[in-house]
Amino acid sequence: MVVIKGVSGRPLAIGKYEVSNRDLKQFCGITKQCSSAEFGAEDFPANNLTLANAEAYLSWLSDETGYVYRLPTEQEWFAAASANGQEEVADRNCHLKYGGIEKGAEFVPAQSGSPNRFGLVNSVGNIQEWARGTDNELLALGGNRLDPMSRCLATTKRLHNGQADEFTGFRIVRDVN
Repeated sequence: MVVIKGVSGRPLAIGKYEVSNRDLKQFCGITKQCSSAEFGAEDFPANNLTLANAEAYLSWLSDETGYVYRLPTEQEWFAAASANGQEEVADRNCHLKYGGIEKGAEFVPAQSGSPNRFGLVNSVGNIQEWARGTDNELLALGGNRLDPMSRCLATTKRLHNGQADEFTGFRIVRDVN
């Protein structure tokens, strides 16, 4: 986890990496609330999961550690993903085809890629990440591998219905006292 200055000025810990299939498979194996077979290669970001799956994982992680884990708010996510307004990492996994260079053709492992100035890896591109908006609406932020590089930004945002899809996952957050 990476500790940043939160929106209210209090510190906030946010996952350095997207939650991976390895993380979800461990949760499924221990709790039996899901099947490990539901998730793909362990190194890749968890996707094709419902919001209910993500919330069950966050609840379990909270119970196991004694800390309260949750989805970030839109403001928290943006502050962390943009490193408080810095330009996006140039090698983010978004759609680009130029000469012999092609990006975004497939997902990349959750731990691969260059970190932003706060140390977050793949905060923009690869998978879009769930966060809660100001009215508690569910959002998918940061774009995904199919978004054109020019529109795959920390400001990229979509409303989301919480259903499983190939392009959406999440990153964990907890308040630091």
